[in-house]
Amino acid sequence: MSKVRLFKVASFYPEYLDRLYKLDPGLSDKPYVQQYEKMMEQGIGWADYWKINLEKTGQFLVELVIINNEFAQKKWAHENNVSYNNQNWLEEIFLAQVSAFDPEIFFANDYVYVNAALRKKVKKQCPAIKKVIGWDGIGMCDAKRFEGCDLMLSGGEHFLKYYAANGFKTHLFQFAFEQTILSKIDTAFKKYDISFVGSLTLRNNGHHNRLRVLGEVARKHKVDYWLASFDDNKPYLIKNILLKLKQGKWQDVQDIFHLWRINKGNLFGLEMYQALAYSNITLNSHIDTALNYGGNIRLWEATGVGACLVTDWKQNMDSLFVPDEEVVVYKTPQECADKVQYLLNNPDKMNAIALAGQRRTLNDYTYEKRLADMLPVLLM
Repeated sequence: MSKVRLFKVASFYPEYLDRLYKLDPGLSDKPYVQQYEKMMEQGIGWADYWKINLEKTGQFLVELVIINNEFAQKKWAHENNVSYNNQNWLEEIFLAQVSAFDPEIFFANDYVYVNAALRKKVKKQCPAIKKVIGWDGIGMCDAKRFEGCDLMLSGGEHFLKYYAANGFKTHLFQFAFEQTILSKIDTAFKKYDISFVGSLTLRNNGHHNRLRVLGEVARKHKVDYWLASFDDNKPYLIKNILLKLKQGKWQDVQDIFHLWRINKGNLFGLEMYQALAYSNITLNSHIDTALNYGGNIRLWEATGVGACLVTDWKQNMDSLFVPDEEVVVYKTPQECADKVQYLLNNPDKMNAIALAGQRRTLNDYTYEKRLADMLPVLLM
């Protein structure tokens, strides 16, 4: 029986790619496969976890491309004698890669570079494609953007309701933890009492609730925060400060200044996992568009490496973890700060919750299990 050919396209944070090549100046001259392996070993986002775990089933052959890595993509083109216009290298090389692989399933969990127009070109160029899959992980809820998708995946149940109402077939695919990460980091001791590692964006429907939670905890405790999208764009911060001043949100403004001062910068991949593993307590607050539904990736990243996770209450949380036994939940910034204090005062309880959360994730929420559960959806 022949294997199903699945082509997956993703993008990585430009800041991460810049950092990757600065740390290894000779990497851009190395063969494509070595650049690909270097990207994947860092464990960014889903990394190559779909490829590894689907191919492990023996039913799939998976090709994974990081569409916005200019060095790697141009190296692939050179090695495969693919010519391209330098003004349009991203699209032309990408389409050549899809054609070379000739997939039956096309899955884009990127929505920055892959749009409806590009998906249309992919389907026209590769008539063997039977299923086109899209991904909305942040609640864009934009039917036009995902036009041409036969199936929409998301970790947010209410996001899927939107797509179903707009004529898409949908399936809930929640994030998970890749257990091989544990062999790549140090989990033997703790360095940080309270941490947060992640984005803090203040666009509409961004992380305004997260700002208030992180601000409240930072006012009352010594914290270690690594805030992406918050450290080097002063015009962006000034614009948001002025807007919040106009709205009379004085505490938000104070929190922005305070968090900007204490921010330790961006962490990606293994560095992020290591910071979480070094943390006794790590915080979580979902993006504003999540509303009352939980399911962001930090739930499983943090518990997977053995941190005690303190996360915002959502109506589906008890279907994911046992609240206050496997993770700690809060409903307000004040309650978050109070529960953090309780955990610091009761380290045995904190450690027991961390251990129970990790056990639950490693038993039930690995990518191996998630993707095994996806087989009927992919093969139908």
